[in-house]
Amino acid sequence: MDILTRTPTRPRSAAERWQQKADYFYTLADSEFAAQLAEKFTIPDIQQAEAAFKETLDRISDPELRFEIDSAAGRISRAYQMLGFCAGCLSQETGAHYNY
Repeated sequence: MDILTRTPTRPRSAAERWQQKADYFYTLADSEFAAQLAEKFTIPDIQQAEAAFKETLDRISDPELRFEIDSAAGRISRAYQMLGFCAGCLSQETGAHYNY
C-alpha cells in the first residue's frame, strides 16, 4: 500500500481516547499481573475491615441473605480495587502532580 494514496483515519475524539485508555486500564487491572501485585500488599486497615465484616456476616443466620450481602460487598471491593489500580496507573502515566 502506498502511503500517499491511503485514506487517512479520522482522529479520535477526546471521549474516544479516554474510553480507549479506560478500557486498557480496566483490562490491565483485571489481569493476573494486577492480582499478583494486590497479593503483595498487606494493609492492616483492610485486614481489620475484613475481619469485622466476617464477624458481621457470621451473625446472619439466613444463608441466602448472607451470600447476597457477601457477594455485593465483594463486587464493591473489586470495583474500588479496579479504581485504585486505574487511578494509580493513570497518575504514573500522566506524571500527575499535586500542589499542596
